[in-house]
Amino acid sequence: MVFWYAAALLAGIYAPAGHPWFLAPFLLACSLGAAVSGFRRTGRLALCAASYATGCILHGERTASSAAPPDGGVFECTVQTVTPSGVWVSSEGSRFRLSGGGLAAAAMEGDSALVLVERRGGFLHCCCFDLHPCRKPLDLARRAAAGVIRERVPSRQASALACALLLGERSRMPASVRRVFREAGISHMLSVSGLHVALVAGALFLALRRAAGRSWWSVLGAMAAMWLYVLLSGGRAPAVRAGIMGSIAMAASQAGFRVPAVSSWSLAAMVVPVVFPGAERDAGAQMSFVSVLALVLMSGRGRGRRGMLLRAIHAGLCSTLAVAPLVQSSYGALRLSSPYATLLSTPPMYLVMALGVLCLAPGACVPASRLLEWASWAWIEAAGAVDLPPVRISGPAAWCAWALAVAALWFAGRRRGFLSRFGPVKGFREKRTAGG
Repeated sequence: MVFWYAAALLAGIYAPAGHPWFLAPFLLACSLGAAVSGFRRTGRLALCAASYATGCILHGERTASSAAPPDGGVFECTVQTVTPSGVWVSSEGSRFRLSGGGLAAAAMEGDSALVLVERRGGFLHCCCFDLHPCRKPLDLARRAAAGVIRERVPSRQASALACALLLGERSRMPASVRRVFREAGISHMLSVSGLHVALVAGALFLALRRAAGRSWWSVLGAMAAMWLYVLLSGGRAPAVRAGIMGSIAMAASQAGFRVPAVSSWSLAAMVVPVVFPGAERDAGAQMSFVSVLALVLMSGRGRGRRGMLLRAIHAGLCSTLAVAPLVQSSYGALRLSSPYATLLSTPPMYLVMALGVLCLAPGACVPASRLLEWASWAWIEAAGAVDLPPVRISGPAAWCAWALAVAALWFAGRRRGFLSRFGPVKGFREKRTAGG
């Protein structure tokens, strides 16, 4: 039922500007009238109506507070996202991009700056700036850790990959590396998201359980370390979504009951748009939520080596096709090599993250830095080898084919006799023969 609360909230947030304003009070009045009349389950209808009304209120406040970006001049801004060619900043309720490599090379997320901007064509260019680094403890720790990694790892590619995966700092990523990852369809692996948070949370949870036993102290310690990583890496909406779902999963595992993944996803979908204004319009957050929902609704079951491999490929295809409309609207085309490149890149990504942590340790920094350079080189070479031509979905026939492919993947994942035929599935009662 939590899923419908989240759906009502998102429907109110994404409602168009000219939607009927009386719809939310009307639904709330209907639910209250049904409660007075004695109908059952009216409380759920009332909560759905309240969620929709809350979404409409948030949509109205953010629409009213949004402002157009300036045409130029001198103004103060806060850095939100750093890329190699520019930065995304916010100023007086508006969010826009400033081109210019100088500011991108010096700034980190959370910094404030006084900038001189001029419009060149359709873009805003930063001519000069006065940067004021953020003095919050987590931002200072992230800046210090990035400096240590760059000092101890001579290779620019290796240090950039380690900083991107551990600290969410991608401003000094070489253009050649970004191009390889973009052409392979795995640019999402360079930003901290659910895949990275799940690795950190799972490793910490298992390690603390082995050290402290099955106690709430191990669960609370793993949660605290996971949220420290989420905040240290920038605290973006995809990472916060993964942190919420991971916390629910660990708490439920310790308490001895099972929480459906769609319920934890729904709770995260209700929390993130409220905590992060504008996250519902961010392409990265949208892709994160849609891909995870596709995995939850379309995931299959399989056991054994063949079943696990087929399940991994099936999961990659599900997430790739589910976010295909968003990817095409953001990047112009869809990379069919994305699921296979993601599958091949997961082990080296985990290795780069582990070696990056070891590079921060004084005693193991020298051998870890050499291994990090080798692992980064192997990852980039493997990503460059998986390259398929881009595909663009255009026309009614192509969109119908996309819808049929999504439906076929859902059917293959949910039908028990398809993926489970590659190995026995735990939890299914097997039939025994009379002689067995």
